[in-house]
Amino acid sequence: MAPSVTALQKEKARRELPGIPKDAPLLVILVDDVELYHKELKRLTDGLTFLPVNFRILLHGKSTKNDHKIKNSYHVDDKELDKFFTFAHMVLFLSEKTPKNMVKEAVAHDAVPIICDSTSFLEDYDGPGEKGSCFKFKEPNSWSMYASIVRALENFGFPYDWKNIIKMAKRSL
Repeated sequence: MAPSVTALQKEKARRELPGIPKDAPLLVILVDDVELYHKELKRLTDGLTFLPVNFRILLHGKSTKNDHKIKNSYHVDDKELDKFFTFAHMVLFLSEKTPKNMVKEAVAHDAVPIICDSTSFLEDYDGPGEKGSCFKFKEPNSWSMYASIVRALENFGFPYDWKNIIKMAKRSL
């Protein structure tokens, strides 16, 4: 597992990425089966253009076999995931069966996971109670994922809460 980078190091590294405004968080979307989620992913990315977030889509696993033209997408292998996780503030795992090792890798880089509700090893964040280790979506559809991203963005504006979410995620994994 890669060592955690400080917030200062992450911000410095992000400024070096082309086309990413300094004030918008970076959302990485990890897709393991683009055939299965292509339509929902297209709807989701259309909606993301209206949010104050930058996003990169990582096509991984089965998704690397076919050439899909999706905005801001990259075909990546396991070794390249680490580079993207370093820059990310949050990672959406577009799968109903989220691999724990990949979530652990993202969290090691201080990226908050956004995962399917069926994932049992992390707890959905409860703002009023100030507890939880991720943001969960009920179903792998664009509306549910979009709502979870909006919740994450709302909480991103509260650095103390954001750090606690990461801390809870690290303890859970």
